[in-house]
Amino acid sequence: GPTHHPEAEIMESAFLDDLSICLISKGPDRGIEILGAKRLGLIDQALDIMNERIEHGLKSEELCATLQVDDRVLRRVFKQAFGMGPMAMYRLLRLNRLRHELKAARGGDQTVAAMAHRYGFNRLGALAAEYQTQFGEFPSETLGVRGQLGIQRAVREEEYKTNKRPSG
Repeated sequence: GPTHHPEAEIMESAFLDDLSICLISKGPDRGIEILGAKRLGLIDQALDIMNERIEHGLKSEELCATLQVDDRVLRRVFKQAFGMGPMAMYRLLRLNRLRHELKAARGGDQTVAAMAHRYGFNRLGALAAEYQTQFGEFPSETLGVRGQLGIQRAVREEEYKTNKRPSG
């Protein structure tokens, strides 16, 4: 199999985190200056709302109502700025936040399912496929639980901890 290089993995992780922040964060970005101040303001407001609602869910209608803007306008502005619509961007934000949380929880007792649910991912099979496409590994691998046997072991350990009674 491939050789494991922790330094390269750390550098890659830092690069991808920085890249996702550049793609997602607000602020002056030469690539979208041509959109004009009003549109940049709209994008800033939309990203603020998305980040505020990262764990609570957000529907397109809610976002548009809060921003007092038509859905078509918001989609056009986001497509021009990011090459994707606002809800695709929101999903990418949640996916990146989940990845960050999974990395931070390595070696702990968190489960992929619990963390995924926190960010509104309820269909774990679909999440795993999308996550693997986006990041080149499954959420369980990011968390440090590898393969089906590792997942089953983690589930058994979780059940053991939950059912364990103090002796005495």
